Parts: sequence; C-alpha cells; structure tokens
Amino acid sequence: MKIHVLVYGRADRLSPVTNTDLNLLKEAAIKLGHELVPIFSRDCQLIFSPKPEVLIKNQKEKINVLLVRANFLGHDIDQHTAIIKQFQMAGIKVINKHYAVERAKNKIRTLQLLGKYGVPLPRTYILSSSDRIDEGVKFVGGFPVILKTVCGSHGSGVSIVESKRGLRSVVELIMRNEGSTPLILQEYVREAKGKDTRVFIVGKRILAAMEREAKKRGEFRSNFHLGGRVRVAEMSKKEKEVAFAAVKAIGLDMAGVDILRTKNGPKVLEVNARPGLSIQLCNKAGLRARLEKVDEIEVRSVEHGITLAKYLFGEKFFEKIEEKEKQKTVKPIEIIKVKIPKGFKPLLQKSPVLRQGKHRVVDVRAKIDTGAFRSSIDRNLAEKLGLLSSDRVLYYRNYRSSLGKHKDRPVIGATFWLNGKKVMTTVNVADREKLRTKFLLGRKDLEGFLVSAKK
Repeated sequence: MKIHVLVYGRADRLSPVTNTDLNLLKEAAIKLGHELVPIFSRDCQLIFSPKPEVLIKNQKEKINVLLVRANFLGHDIDQHTAIIKQFQMAGIKVINKHYAVERAKNKIRTLQLLGKYGVPLPRTYILSSSDRIDEGVKFVGGFPVILKTVCGSHGSGVSIVESKRGLRSVVELIMRNEGSTPLILQEYVREAKGKDTRVFIVGKRILAAMEREAKKRGEFRSNFHLGGRVRVAEMSKKEKEVAFAAVKAIGLDMAGVDILRTKNGPKVLEVNARPGLSIQLCNKAGLRARLEKVDEIEVRSVEHGITLAKYLFGEKFFEKIEEKEKQKTVKPIEIIKVKIPKGFKPLLQKSPVLRQGKHRVVDVRAKIDTGAFRSSIDRNLAEKLGLLSSDRVLYYRNYRSSLGKHKDRPVIGATFWLNGKKVMTTVNVADREKLRTKFLLGRKDLEGFLVSAKK
C-alpha cells in the first residue's frame, strides 16, 4: 500500500529537520511492507472541472490518505493551507486538517483558542507598537522576558531579552522589517530552569513524552536540533489533562504540545502541527505497543487509524521476530555489521568498509551480555565509526558508578546486523578502552535469538 505525505517546498531544498522526518517515515513504512510517497507542494496543481481536484505533476494520482507535514512558516498561511483544503474537498482523508494547521501556525490564534477553552498559559502580552513596551514588561512580570514572532518553528523567532534598551532595539528592528506584524511578549519562568516537556499526541492517546533542557552555551531554547538535551519524561495527571485540552482546542489529529512546569502548575507554551519525529529514538518505552492502542483518529475506521499511526511514528527499535520465523542461535561472541553514517570515513585500520545491501557497514566484534538490558559501545569506537557526533546523541542517562559517583552517559541511535537480522536500537556509550570487546549486546536487542553457551 502507498502512504502519501504532503511536504512543502521542493525535493532538493528541504531542511535537515524535514529530511530526517521523511527518512524516519520511509523506514517505518518499509518495515511494515508499505511505501511512503512524498508529494511536494510545488508539484501540486489545483483544478476545478467542475469539482475541486489536485493533480500531481499534472497527473491524477490515487491517494487513500494524506499525512500533512506542515513544514512552512507562518507567512502566507492561507495560501499554504489552501492545498490541504483542496485535498479535503477532493474527498481525500487528511491528517491534519487545514483549519487546525492554520490555527497552530498562527501563534496569536493559538493563544486565543487556548485562552478561550481555559488552557493555562504563561502571562502573555501582544505588542503592536514599541510605545507599549513598558506596559507589556510590567504585565508579564519584568525582565528578563521572552519575545516571539507570530510565526516560527523549531525555536526560530524566539529570543530572551534582559533589558529595556535591548527589547526596544529588537522590537523596533523587527517591526521595521516585518511592517505592522505584532510580537508576542511572554513571562520568563525562572523555576523551569531552561526545561520544558514535549508531549506527542495522536487522536486521544499520548504516545510519548520527553523533557528537553537547553545545554548549549549561550542558548536558552531547549529544542533538540539546537543542542538541547533530551530525557524521557514522566507526566502527572494534570499535565496530561492540559496537553489533551490544548490539542482539542486547536483541533489537531496529531500534535506536539510543549508544556512548561511552573510553581503554579503546568502551562502550555506551544501547540505544534508538525512535531519532529526524533522522539521515537528518545523514548525508552517501545512506541509500537502504545500505537496499537490508538483508536480515535478521525479517519475512515478504527483499523485505518491504527495503521496510520504506525506509519507515522514507526515501530520498535528492533524488528520483532514473527512466530513463523525460525529462531536463530547466537554464540557468546559474534561479529556484527554496524552501519556507518552517510559520507563518514571510519577511522579503523583493520576493518574495511563493506556493503550490506545499499548500506555501508564495518565488522565489529561483539559480546553477548544477557545481564544487561541495553547494548553499549566503547566511546572511542563510537567516535571512530562516526556515531558520537553531537547531532547523533539522542539523550543522556544518569548512572551511578561502583564508587558511588553519578555521571551522565550519552545514548545514541545505531543500526547493525546480527546473523543477517537488522537491528535498529539505542546504545549506551561507555568507557571500555581497557576491555577487549568494545561492543556489548544487551537482551533488548536479542529478542528472537537463542543464546548458545558453547564458544
């Protein structure tokens, strides 16, 4: 089955975030035996003959359902969402709908709806003139303040300002360049300490949640692709209620809700119609078990909704062995084939680069460790394989050493083949320099295998 996804822009001019999302979607679709077909907005022709239709590169295409990745900024929202509306008018099931995307893309409209339905928000003041800066700062509680543009995503258009002189300069500059576009002035919540919680919702189910923390020097934004540190988040009952209320107010089928934990309870920062998909590598619990419970997406049927959710967020980090598949046996020491990032040249002398289908791999000696839940790799080896670059670290886990000291270890995403079986997983990075075996295989990645005691 073909699953179509609407992407704004051109295939050769996509941002790194959009490319990552598409790759994750494609991998998830392939695992489930389906094909993901991107439709780029530049290739869409809207026609009326007399009914509304959409041609793709001037050709009619059969589309069962359309996932919308609204990767455009808030400028010309009506023109961008008109394409979504046209697909809806042509009778195609769409996730998310045009009106919900319009609401989420306009931050002032989002604030209006959240306020209307009683969703808790940080103190907010809409600046339409630099003459009202004093009143605005007083209303939100004084400096420092958060300044946002009406449009913007993934942290763009958001600044922290610590003085009246700085705020006036920034406001006047933006308003001079953007014309009469208002700005959003918001309180800075000190007790949050640069952290927020991103909640992923499909239908009426929370699929995953992660705590994001700004870690990069000079950076207060916690976005993952801006260097923010990511951890699995445990949510309170109140936080879940607030997240659901925010999504309901905007009308999204699929959304990311950013929540700030304050001394007065959770408050919503933003509702995103296009949440990034890297969460599936950061969430310690497998998503597929949760996705199988998704039953309230507004589509053709319950089964259809479940299928769509699986295509959208992928499955577990390792492929499940079907009951009919023959179980495989592994020895205490195995040679695995580890996938190398595209364009990276491994810094290994004794392990040449091989091919595993279309992928570049190297052979790595690995030890089976059924006493460990998660697999782990030596830090030096990870660096030599190109797996420890800053953009590949998913999050950090806190460990207590045998000496009682606490320290954070990075967790990275890795793909390898064990006895011909592809394993996509998360791997702890540890110091194994003095040990002969640089890669340990934990039991999480051994499902479906029988471990032999023979050497």
